[in-house]
Amino acid sequence: MKKYIDKIHVIFTIICLVLILIGVVRLIFMYNNLPSQVGVHFAADGSFDVIVSKSKLLYIGYPYVVSLGIVLLFDFFIYISSKIKLGLKVNKKGEDIVKSGFKLFVDIFKFSWVFFLSVIWSDCVIRQYYLNTNIPRIIMLIQFINIIIFIIFIIVIRNKYSLKKG
Repeated sequence: MKKYIDKIHVIFTIICLVLILIGVVRLIFMYNNLPSQVGVHFAADGSFDVIVSKSKLLYIGYPYVVSLGIVLLFDFFIYISSKIKLGLKVNKKGEDIVKSGFKLFVDIFKFSWVFFLSVIWSDCVIRQYYLNTNIPRIIMLIQFINIIIFIIFIIVIRNKYSLKKG
């Protein structure tokens, strides 16, 4: 199972990096079509609340910078979790299963945020369309469900693989 999860992790990471790269390339090709003042951030109603000069490319491209930071940070979390003992009072097999589950949990988190920022958010900025306010809610719902499933997963694994006293 660990090798399977490791392959899924690599696939998630590659997909995230490809999404970021495609977004950056798209921004470069669409840059000349942008207006001189570009909306780059959205208010709660989906309208632009931050508008910057087109020449401030870093502001326009920040969804990609943040996405890359998310990939690096979340992969660092996965790396650190693989090196430490989690302290769940489970046997070695249980510990390995929880670590694999954590890797999958973090990858889902990572992918959903990178997809939101590098595809949806950046598309709205490039095309200068308002953000559909339901999309962030859906992303947050996915994150919430992901957290609940992971908590249930840990409880089940802890009960099944707990170290017996005595």
